[in-house]
Amino acid sequence: MKMKPTIDLYLEYCMSKQLRPKSMHAYEQGLKLFTVWLEEELEITEVEDIRDAAIRKYILDLQVRGKYTACSNKKSQKTNYPHHRTDYGQKISNTTINNYVRYIRGFFAWLMDMEYLEKNPMKRIKLLPHQRTGKEYLEDTEIRALLGVMDRERFAEYRDLLIFMILFDCGTRLGETLSIEMDQIDLMSRTITLPADKTKGRKERTVFFSQKTAKE
Repeated sequence: MKMKPTIDLYLEYCMSKQLRPKSMHAYEQGLKLFTVWLEEELEITEVEDIRDAAIRKYILDLQVRGKYTACSNKKSQKTNYPHHRTDYGQKISNTTINNYVRYIRGFFAWLMDMEYLEKNPMKRIKLLPHQRTGKEYLEDTEIRALLGVMDRERFAEYRDLLIFMILFDCGTRLGETLSIEMDQIDLMSRTITLPADKTKGRKERTVFFSQKTAKE
């Protein structure tokens, strides 16, 4: 089985599961990047020819090479100019590499479920260890300064002010915040109900906001 058409079948399967567009794009890019590497480095184009040694070599290559030094679509390099990025060539984090490994693992798990393969080359492939770094945070004075510079007389700035206030109060993600509709807001109880189809974990949840935000 050729890699490229088989990946297309897998992506159709993922689409049937109603995966989010962002997830679909990540799977597609990750698997196509792997396909290009197999063909260029090992001259492998058939799914059945992929062994765990090839996958380990790919993971090692990801650890050695820098960001944006490889591309699944050569034409995009002529328009996106990846070498102009400030982080071009910098080390790829273990977290990012583990994501690539998960895309490949899901692909081979599907191949096994469909009985296209007899052995899963991902069976003994482990994720790389990684340590989460702490996020930078804003002090209270910085938050007040940020909110204070926005001009309430200008619609765009007043809108952004309210977005920031919801983010700070509710701890919602930016995408969740921007998707909020009026019928999700209860000013009496000062709550916002986030529907399952708008949250990352696809679970409905209710968040609370302050009296000050309610007034705005």
